[in-house]
Amino acid sequence: SRQALRQSELRYQATFETCLDAITINRLSDGTYIDVNQAMVDVLGFKRDEVIGRTSLELNIWADPADRQHLVGALQRDSACRNQEFRFRKKSGELMWGLMSATVMELDDVPCMLAVTRDITDIKAAQYEIERHRFKLEQLVQERTVELQEANRKLFDTQFAMESVGIAIHWVNADTGRFL
Repeated sequence: SRQALRQSELRYQATFETCLDAITINRLSDGTYIDVNQAMVDVLGFKRDEVIGRTSLELNIWADPADRQHLVGALQRDSACRNQEFRFRKKSGELMWGLMSATVMELDDVPCMLAVTRDITDIKAAQYEIERHRFKLEQLVQERTVELQEANRKLFDTQFAMESVGIAIHWVNADTGRFL
């Protein structure tokens, strides 16, 4: 019915605009943006009218053009691309990481790509920091292991010398005169 169709459209629109992830719909033939949600323009720093009717290449959004080719190849081959990490360039020139899933769909009989991209820049930065700290800790453990091995070698040499001399050797605390 007409009312059911209208309610479905309203649900779609509410979902599209409420989603915290960037959602884009592009024509497959040339990559032109047909629709984008507010999260997309917010994260990349564009105004909606700067995006609609243009392509990602015109907007210089892809930090690495090979990533775009990877996406296009996956869509041509599988009609979908799931959970792929790509770097994007914001309007300001700042780079960001996005986790993208995309699928081919038809909109008014026109083949399109629906893409949902989550900003994972903070997650990638945290992963980098964890990796940096892990590397530093591994270096410290290696250094301490070498120091411990050297101390054990000296202790072994001292013990061997004390057991091998054939005379009594005593360690004495210089301050108290007590045997150690």
